[in-house]
Amino acid sequence: MSNVPNLYLKWRLYRSLVGEYRSDAEIARAIFGEEEGPVRFSKLLYGDYGCRPEIAAEVIGLMNARIETFRKAQGLPVDGTTQLGAAELMAPVYDFAQQLVSVSGVADPDRLNEAHRELIAELVPAAPGPTPARLDIERFSVDRSFEGLVPSGGDGPIVFEPGRHLGRLAVAGFEGDPAATYAFVARDTETLGKPAWEHRWGETVLWFPSPLTPTRDGDMLYLMPEPQPIRPAPGRYIATVILTMDTKTIASLDPRGADAPPGALDEIETARFLTNTRRLSKRKSSPIAVVSNEYYVAAPAEA
Repeated sequence: MSNVPNLYLKWRLYRSLVGEYRSDAEIARAIFGEEEGPVRFSKLLYGDYGCRPEIAAEVIGLMNARIETFRKAQGLPVDGTTQLGAAELMAPVYDFAQQLVSVSGVADPDRLNEAHRELIAELVPAAPGPTPARLDIERFSVDRSFEGLVPSGGDGPIVFEPGRHLGRLAVAGFEGDPAATYAFVARDTETLGKPAWEHRWGETVLWFPSPLTPTRDGDMLYLMPEPQPIRPAPGRYIATVILTMDTKTIASLDPRGADAPPGALDEIETARFLTNTRRLSKRKSSPIAVVSNEYYVAAPAEA
């Protein structure tokens, strides 16, 4: 009986790509019954409830029924090759997305783009509430070393040119020294004309080795001691930093445990981390601060 912490991402893709006229509550009651259905289904999606083979079969069955209806509406043939298998629920998110696109035959660019946007939105947890802290993105020229900082509400996202600019992230306005700091970047590839699932997971979700120890300089907490070169991978990037002052919170936040050494979280750990972040954010007095900002990396100039 395996838990699937990234099932909610697959479910979001399913609803976006082929549509589902029933609410989650209706589906939950159909699978688990009237009384406990919604709660158990939510726990299933977020990896708190084991996905037994018979449950996986029911979920895949309802997906396949909807896929069949979707294909018929598009005038596409329906046969045994146009179905998902139960193993797809355990597959990586992008493998699931590619298989879902294949068996459903979805080709509408607007539908594909919307599903991509919803997936990216799931990778960027919202702040728990108003906070004086903000994430600053600094840009430096490699030949002149000037600081080009774009504040929130300024002239728009900063654009980096690989080979010309260095970059550095810093959290401003966070009082005290955090007990733990986590930082990662989600890469939005829509500007490249490809959805996220046409890339590798590691090309679209990139972690700073976390938890990391930022360096304080006055009001700024620098996530890296020196500006670093920009990866020559074009796209829109959304950087997110999560900080907590309470050491007791770390075990509730980090799926690897309270004493995990700095490192990159894998796909399953990232999905659980995002779920933990959202749950902690919903507490009346949230023990974490969440700050995000975005930047762009330009495509390398043609020779």
